[in-house]
Amino acid sequence: MPIKSLLVLSAEFPAPWQTYIVDQGRDFAALGVRVGFVSTRRPAPQYFSEAILTRAGGEFETLFPPAAGDLGYLVLHPVQTLRMLRYLARARAGGMRGWLRRLVLLPSAARLIRLAKARNADLVHLHSFGDAAHVAAIAERACALPYSLTLHGATQDWGGDITLKGENARHIFAVTRALAAEIADLCPGRPVSALSMGIDIDRFGWVERPDRAPGDTWTLCTIARLHPGKGHVQVLEAVRRLRDEGYDLRYLIAGSGQAETEIREAIARLQLEDAVQLLGPLSGDEVAALMQRCDIKVLASLGEAAPVSVMEAMATGLPVICSRVGGTPDMIEDGKQGLLVPPGDITALTDALRRLVGTLGLAAGIRLAARQKAVDDFDSAKLTARVYEALATD
Repeated sequence: MPIKSLLVLSAEFPAPWQTYIVDQGRDFAALGVRVGFVSTRRPAPQYFSEAILTRAGGEFETLFPPAAGDLGYLVLHPVQTLRMLRYLARARAGGMRGWLRRLVLLPSAARLIRLAKARNADLVHLHSFGDAAHVAAIAERACALPYSLTLHGATQDWGGDITLKGENARHIFAVTRALAAEIADLCPGRPVSALSMGIDIDRFGWVERPDRAPGDTWTLCTIARLHPGKGHVQVLEAVRRLRDEGYDLRYLIAGSGQAETEIREAIARLQLEDAVQLLGPLSGDEVAALMQRCDIKVLASLGEAAPVSVMEAMATGLPVICSRVGGTPDMIEDGKQGLLVPPGDITALTDALRRLVGTLGLAAGIRLAARQKAVDDFDSAKLTARVYEALATD
């Protein structure tokens, strides 16, 4: 059945890291679909991205806090409300406290139903397996509002009740093959596709970079939330070791988050104040500009699914060193389109950096192969067309 209108639902939209959601929405619109963006709640002020909102068309709806009309819906539609409560009775995660948390979601489900009706939405397409998935599943039980789910990380990270959340989904997409296999086991009988998020290939186009020699200055960057799991401190340790060996490295860190104090303390402890700069959160255009002036992107995460920032770097021809986690081995063949290292291994990370900056011509070869991989496999328009086809034929 053709899809003429859909709501794209995610948690805390618009946040700086949600560029891929806006890109997918744009690609849906290019296929003739009317798209509305919905968030379970507004992000905290420090994470609210005006740039993302502008790219989304300047409008979005939130499901929480509830409005009088949402509460009125529950009162005026007792049959639908009873169906919602039956769904809640089957949820088990978190015991009584979890049940009370989910009970608070009922007005949000009512808001979603009302928005879908107002916009004549054929489907709700989710980028969450957390509370937002409960909201969509509750709405589907209440009035048969179709929904699809996208799994962006390990199922244990999404608050439990995974099977219940997915059992009536029209389609479930997972951003790596491993996640697809995992969710298929938990949601038997549901259509499941392994399909990574994509990027705007034209926006992150090829950038010519000079061939650096081992004795030149190399500029590294990490573009990620400032979180202990993203590995910024491990990169700082590796930079210190290589500078002690005589390599001239500069390191730019883009992003914001809870680990900023820890990172600043590590910079001071390692005496890297003259080599490291924290840039704060950047818009998508600012990210693209940053990558144009860097020589290497490093993402030393302890855990990832299919990091979009790696795709963006590869599209510009920026050589990537990243942890071998989640879907990164599907994205990068070690030594060909980038370098992979074990997560948390500072020695391996240092060795990979030394190899890239110390081997004449290696970065140039990786640049070409990475760009071709991005064009072939990461084009958002192509991937969204596959999502649309799956949803329209289920």
